[in-house]
Formats: sequence, structure tokens, C-alpha cells
Amino acid sequence: MARVYGFDWEIYAQRVMPAFARWLIDDDETNIYQLYRQTRCAQEEQFVPHIMQQLQTWPRAQAFVQQLPRGLHAHREYQQLCDAVYFTDLSDLYFHRHPPQLYQNATPLRVIWGAIVEAHCISWFDTPCNAPTTEAATAEEASVPGEESIAVAPTGVMIGRPPSILHMRGWLATISVRSMALFELLAFGRRCMPFGYRANEPFEAYIGYLTPDELWQLALCLRNVQPPNQTQAKEQYTRFRLQQAEHSAMFSMIDEVLPAHAEAFLKAVRTVAPQGLGLICSTD
Repeated sequence: MARVYGFDWEIYAQRVMPAFARWLIDDDETNIYQLYRQTRCAQEEQFVPHIMQQLQTWPRAQAFVQQLPRGLHAHREYQQLCDAVYFTDLSDLYFHRHPPQLYQNATPLRVIWGAIVEAHCISWFDTPCNAPTTEAATAEEASVPGEESIAVAPTGVMIGRPPSILHMRGWLATISVRSMALFELLAFGRRCMPFGYRANEPFEAYIGYLTPDELWQLALCLRNVQPPNQTQAKEQYTRFRLQQAEHSAMFSMIDEVLPAHAEAFLKAVRTVAPQGLGLICSTD
């Protein structure tokens, strides 16, 4: 299931990625560790048995960073990678063949990045339909054993499973090419992520984001758009499946089926954009 969340771009660009730059370039882990220790991942790993502590994310990430190349070319690569604005300009995989990246799979850094983004950059304002109330969140935290309560993962706004994502992309294409392209950057894997992407993994499944400016462009594209009728969308998908089963010569493409989650997506865009936030998407 793909979910979108409000994305605090100012914190991300001014605190999170500069902390990664100091770590990767200057070998100063002070700021990044201060951000990480407040995350749900760090809190959960406090309960890992002592004998398994080397399997924790932070020691693995430290070991990975210590092994990184330190040459002039690598230094420039890390600077570009950790500059949120510059990296975003180069992150369109349809256009740039070689965006800045680390020399090998950076799983521990990807987990650190995702955990920090969840803790510091995701806004609860993105869940007008299904965010837990303060009382519910407090009750859930109180039910966790241990000296400190573990943070609750944000819920996000569901925008569908992979077939539904194709429906959404096709529907947006009928509105404007720009809205389709921005959706691809958000939820279709078109945008390169700083330390990569891995579906269905905790803290690693962020597939794309939109900056506040990009989200505002999307909101303008969709300002007069009404979501498709839910009943009609379900009927279209049922008809599409029947046509596939019957091997009909005249059948709709999956991109031509109306999306079932368009209303939730429109509401998320229209709620978040005026707040000066971006959107970020994960899959689980």
C-alpha cells in the first residue's frame, strides 16, 4: 500500500541533510546522532539484547561510513548528495542518468535516513481523514512496556496498491502532463532517493517526495478537479478484470481505469500545500 505524508522540507533541507554532510564529509557524527537517537528505530533497538548490539542500525552505519572512499571525487559526490536542493534538481531518473550516490548499497544509512525523516520531517497534518487523535496516540504509547514509551509510526493517507497507482497516474495524465509527472516523482520511483529505496522494509520504503514548490504546482493543476465517482471506479476495475479473463480483443488498459483513492489524494494535496509543506510517499 502506498501512503503519502506531509513533508517538512525546511527541516529536511536545513537540519537533516546538513547533518549527513557533516558526517560523510567532515567525519563529525554529533548532529546526526542527536537526530537519530530521537527516532522510533533507535528507541526500539534499545530493547535488543546486549549480545546482538552489533546488529543494531547505528553501529552498522558507523562502520559503513568509516569504509567510504575519501578522495576528491568522493568528496564532491557527498557534497552533492547531501545538498537537499542540489540533489533534488538531479534526482529525476528519467532525465539524469548518474545522480549523486554512494559507491555501494547503503542499507544502514538508508535506515538512519528514513528513521530521521519519520521522526523530524513528517507532519501529522497530512492525515486529516485517519490520523489518530491525541488521546488515542497517548493511549497507544502508554501501552508499550519499558521505561520510555516508543514513538508511534505516522499513519499517512493511503493512495492505493500498485494497480491503483497506475489508475491514479493514468487519471492525472488526462488532467495535465505536469500533474502526471509530479505524481511519478512522488509515488512512481521516478525520483532517485539519497540512499536508495527498498519496498516493504521499515524506514527504507520512502520511494519519492515533492518539495513545497512542486506540491504547490500540483495543487494548482488540480485546483478545479473533482474526484471520480467511487462506484464507477469499482465498476470499471471489475469490467477490466473480466475483459482480461476473457482475452477480449477490445479492452481498456489498466491506466484507463478510474482511481479509487483519488478523493483521499486530492484532500491530502489540498490540505498540505497551503501549509508550505511537501509530500513524501512510502510503500508497505
